[in-house]
Amino acid sequence: SPQDDVAAALVVEYGISVHARRGEDRDPYYRHLTAVADTHPGLAKHWHPAKNATKPSAVSASHTASVWWVCDEGHVFERSTLQMVSDPSCPHCALAKDSLAARFPEIAAEWHPHKNGDIGPEQVEPDHMMTAWWLCSRGHEFSASVRSRTRSHGRCPQCYGAWTMES
Repeated sequence: SPQDDVAAALVVEYGISVHARRGEDRDPYYRHLTAVADTHPGLAKHWHPAKNATKPSAVSASHTASVWWVCDEGHVFERSTLQMVSDPSCPHCALAKDSLAARFPEIAAEWHPHKNGDIGPEQVEPDHMMTAWWLCSRGHEFSASVRSRTRSHGRCPQCYGAWTMES
């Protein structure tokens, strides 16, 4: 029906449920059943107190619009309450555990200190397709994707390819 289409569009675009359209969001009993503060109190403690215009007691756990969160380590990030319900991990903390620097420290040690802008090996996943600059222990500079370095333990093309008939 046209009403159902409008209701679905409101949920997708603004995170407003059919119940909110009916005014049920103003009913304290109904809000208690759906508010993220009540349904997921562990998440509510990560609600950013200054960056959000509202409180977790006023937002449904199925809200799809992005809000601000802060993890136990102090990282601030944006994600919808619906996404947080299914995956409450901090993206910064998750990357720190799974970064190139954490999983492949010997390859991360060859990350070029100046040619990759503001990006460091602790900010990149080992399977990333990004082409980065590298500096081997012998001082050779070369570019290669992060993925190619980690999947095949890609080496410096000058060192690895530098052989002679005498060697």
